[in-house]
Amino acid sequence: MGPSGERLTPLLVYGLVVPAYRYITRLLVDPRSPMAIGEYLSRAWSKTQKLGMPLRLEVRPGLLGADKGFSRWTKSLGVECSTAQNLKSIAAFATSVKDVGFAAMDWKRPVDDCENPLPLVEANAALQDYDTTVLRWMIDGHGVSMRDIELDHFRAWLNRGQKFFDRPVAPAMDWDVDALPRSPLPKIRQRQEELDNPMWLEEPIEALKELLGMWPTGKKQFCKEMGLSVSALNSWMSCNEPIEQSQFENLRTTIHLEEDEDFDDSFYLTERHYRL
Repeated sequence: MGPSGERLTPLLVYGLVVPAYRYITRLLVDPRSPMAIGEYLSRAWSKTQKLGMPLRLEVRPGLLGADKGFSRWTKSLGVECSTAQNLKSIAAFATSVKDVGFAAMDWKRPVDDCENPLPLVEANAALQDYDTTVLRWMIDGHGVSMRDIELDHFRAWLNRGQKFFDRPVAPAMDWDVDALPRSPLPKIRQRQEELDNPMWLEEPIEALKELLGMWPTGKKQFCKEMGLSVSALNSWMSCNEPIEQSQFENLRTTIHLEEDEDFDDSFYLTERHYRL
């Protein structure tokens, strides 16, 4: 149920991840009419998306276990399909759909209109615009955390002579949506009513986890000083639950957080020399 009691419709999030360069392109699909993996890939490998066809496609075990022909289809195109070698790297992106709501519902919309739901077609148009804008920023080197040499490698990778699909194909349904493993829904945003002034995080703060891992007094003592439990801080950092505004202000002052002017409830660590 939604915050106003309305019944929410679950959606499938199809995603193609390039973990080496921390990029993902996505599509929302009604689970009552799932799309063939081959059809999605032919869209994701089009010239519009710029990524093109890889030599190898790594798939999470759960999806590979639901295969009914998509791996055979990719192999017929010269693309090897196998279980992900670095599952944690893939999973970090594939399961990180917390910005999908922002990208599909809030991206470039007036603030007072963001609460109104969009039809799936319009939501996908917004999501595609968001993902392609992120890709363009990466190509231009704006607002990304990659070093110059990484950006050079990324640009070279985008011009590696890859093949593209000129138009989407529509093969027969090539996977079993009912065989896909399902995890229980996470308990998110459940503490909001308990807090006077809840402060949410829209996107994870880059390098914050690493910074706290090196904190001189340890993460547990750091949380104690901030008036937070470790679990509450972890949930906030993962964008799952809010913290009290006073706790956030303690964090902001201690670790020098600055607000991202382009995105609401998004922050970054300022470039300072920490003596750890």
